[in-house]
Order: sequence, then C-alpha cells, then structure tokens
Amino acid sequence: MWRPMTAGWPVTSASGRNDISSPDKSASGGRSEKSKARHPSDRGGGWALLKLMQIVENINVSKKRPVGRPPLNRNWDGPQAQRAERRRFPRSAVLIFRRMLRLAADCTCQDHSCTACRQWWVEHRNLHRELELPPWCYPAVERPGTPCPFPPSSSMAKTWEPDVEAQARWGRLFQATR
Repeated sequence: MWRPMTAGWPVTSASGRNDISSPDKSASGGRSEKSKARHPSDRGGGWALLKLMQIVENINVSKKRPVGRPPLNRNWDGPQAQRAERRRFPRSAVLIFRRMLRLAADCTCQDHSCTACRQWWVEHRNLHRELELPPWCYPAVERPGTPCPFPPSSSMAKTWEPDVEAQARWGRLFQATR
C-alpha cells in the first residue's frame, strides 16, 4: 500500500481528516498544502493518469459480445485448408492451349526445328504469361508420359524427373478444352 512521505505532506489528525489548516511552508518550498502535489505521480503523469491506470487494470478490455456458437478454430486446419483450391483457367489461356495442341499435331520434324515447333514455343511463352506463373515454374505445361529429353549417358539424364505440376496443369487444361 502507498504511504505518503512525512516531510511536507498533510498529517492525519485524530478525527481521521487531513490537517491542512496550518501549511508547512518550509517543506513545500513556500507553497500551501492545497497547492502542492498530493501524490508522487502528480509530478509526472498526474493524478488522472494514475486513476486511469487503476481503472484499466480492473476492467475487462474485451467489449465483444458473445455469439451463440462455439469459438472458431483459428489453427486454419479445417476442411477449407485441406481442400485444394480449384482455380479456373482464364478463357484466353484455354484458347492458347488449344492452339498449342493444333501446332503439336502439325509438327513434322524430329528435332523440333520446324515452324510449328517454333510457334508452339511462342504460344508456350504466352500461356506462361497468361497463367501468371513465376519464372521457376517452367515449363508451364508438360505432356504426361514425356520421355527424358537428354541422352541416356549424360549426367542430366540421371537427375531428370518429370514435372508433376506441369503434367497436372496439362491435364486440367486438356479437360478445359473439351
């Protein structure tokens, strides 16, 4: 409990009231008892700040009204988080993919140097941009069952793996073209 300092502070009389009838001018620096600070916090933040701090400690800060349901699960592991987001492709992306399928059917070469192959890669770049994929998601689509493009004896052939995401994107775009 807080107790006032004895020098310069009102002295409690036998009746329980503060005796401020005779000011102690020597301890208060020439001021009367009424005009000097009554609490050490009055010198800095003031009496109102002290009262406010006491009130805040005793009052529940939350003013939210209760609702008639159990609280929400904030761990975000509900059915929405477990269900994969099925984003629809833009119509322009489906049209680009349709052109890519036609160009792949028009290809007549083995080494991918014909005009249809060059145009296929232009359309692939357009599809990548249309799907707003980051640069590390390359290629944008890959036909399922694509063999390794590297010679079997090379070190790249040993570490090459099919791009599962690009193959899944191919399948979803192929379904969207129907």
